[in-house]
Amino acid sequence: MTNVLVIFGGLALFLYGMILISAGLQKVVGNRLKQTLENITRGRLRAVVTGTLVTAIVQSSSIVTVTALAFVNAGLLNLSQAAGVIMGANIGTTITAQIVAFKVGIICFPLIVFGFAISTLAKKREIKYLGETILGFGILFLGMDLMSKGVSPLRSNPEALRLLSQFGKIPILGILAGASFTGIVQSSSATTGLVIAMGIERVIDLKTGIGLILGANIGTCVTALLASLGATKNAKRTAFFHLFFNVVGVLYMIPLLGVFTSMVAQTSSNLPRQIANAHTVFNVFNTFIFFFISGGVMDIIRRLIPGEEKTVEMGVKHLDNRLLGIPTVALREAHKETVRMMRFTLDMLETVQKIIFSPDKSSSQMMLKMAINKKEELLTRFPPIYKTDLLHFLFNQEKVVDQLERQIEKYLMSVSEKDLSKHDAQIMSGLLHTLTDIERIGDHINNLAESSQNLRQKGLYFSDKASAELLDMFDSVINMLSIGVQALENYDREAARKVLEEEPKIDILQRELQKNHIKRLEEGVCNPEAGIIYVDILRNLERMGDHLDNIGHTILGGF
Repeated sequence: MTNVLVIFGGLALFLYGMILISAGLQKVVGNRLKQTLENITRGRLRAVVTGTLVTAIVQSSSIVTVTALAFVNAGLLNLSQAAGVIMGANIGTTITAQIVAFKVGIICFPLIVFGFAISTLAKKREIKYLGETILGFGILFLGMDLMSKGVSPLRSNPEALRLLSQFGKIPILGILAGASFTGIVQSSSATTGLVIAMGIERVIDLKTGIGLILGANIGTCVTALLASLGATKNAKRTAFFHLFFNVVGVLYMIPLLGVFTSMVAQTSSNLPRQIANAHTVFNVFNTFIFFFISGGVMDIIRRLIPGEEKTVEMGVKHLDNRLLGIPTVALREAHKETVRMMRFTLDMLETVQKIIFSPDKSSSQMMLKMAINKKEELLTRFPPIYKTDLLHFLFNQEKVVDQLERQIEKYLMSVSEKDLSKHDAQIMSGLLHTLTDIERIGDHINNLAESSQNLRQKGLYFSDKASAELLDMFDSVINMLSIGVQALENYDREAARKVLEEEPKIDILQRELQKNHIKRLEEGVCNPEAGIIYVDILRNLERMGDHLDNIGHTILGGF
């Protein structure tokens, strides 16, 4: 019992040390790691390298994997990028094994003393965080040393040795044991540390150690699978890729285990180092294989987990601070970014229309009913979709619109500090007014998304007549917004006039539909609860028309 307590006490210290290291390093680098993940390009190799480096820095593949999954859920990463990050994270996590394979027990206490002194006495926050990281390494090494001491008596325990020898003779048992233990402690590095500790004390042989390590690669997928619960289809696909990547890698390694063991044995005469090397070689080799087939794997996963895939475009594309010295050029770029922002709202409005008028593939609830004479036409126009994914996209895209509004406004304020001609000053003023209206349009679309979510969650739908009228209102506002984009992009006065002509029609239509709705309520045709949502949708659509009217007037005013 004492030995068991020493082993698990050492494991607890090992895990706590990892937490301190990860937390300290994340504080030191601030938001740079998140920005690094957000700025990954479409290149799969860059994603793999980024995943490797970030995991090596934060010392936790689980954190990197879950962060990548969260970014996919928010629409900031696509599946290909996330797959690269996950493969890289599997390589990066082997750094921990390489470190603990050294005889670290002799330096644990100096690191603890040194790290504690820095984190306690230092005045600068960055130095304090660095001290926490050093303290974390000291505690991790102490835990490693305790685990080694705890497993040492197993060498004289025939029953324990007989059980562990079965893991070597029947690799699948070792793999299952490693996967189970890792799934429980939620850390493949902890399992790897314990296996290396057993290697240090010669309690296990290399083949047994490799089986346990391979199992740890599968067990670490539990964290991502749990994080994907309730997330978008893309996030679920990402978690499934993580599981598929590790399980398939282990499966093709099983028949090659003898050859692999012999090859790893040549890399060092030291058993702990051999185990660490096996961990690294397996993950590097598996990543190499999947690097070339991950596209096909993702296609298979998309078929297994079908759903919409829309990626949110983050950040500005046209703003460049180096152009601030040339106000005319800077304003031209700010204009391009404003048009881009308005195009986002058009895409968002078309998306929320699909959510309201399309059947939901992932739900058994009744689709929004339409007029009988339009039903066939509508089913063709609005085929079944996965609404949850599109709702996630809408909510995240609305946040991006808000961010763009702040960034463009800040850029224009910097331009305003320069000497501007009368024409440039007029353009800047027009852009500032237009930005506010576009941001408000985004807010109203967000309200529409919330209304559609309420309909879906409560299983509500509108009457045939109400649905047909609402579709007319949607089409009118989408048409008005589309003309508004054209007017803004080209400073098109004729298009701006068309926007102004549409606005009174929207007002009249809104009043007419609201009157029709009240009549249906009196006749008992409409569900009162659905009626409240219906009126709210009409109100938001009409308000969008008002903001488009403002933009039209701004353009005609010489903007």
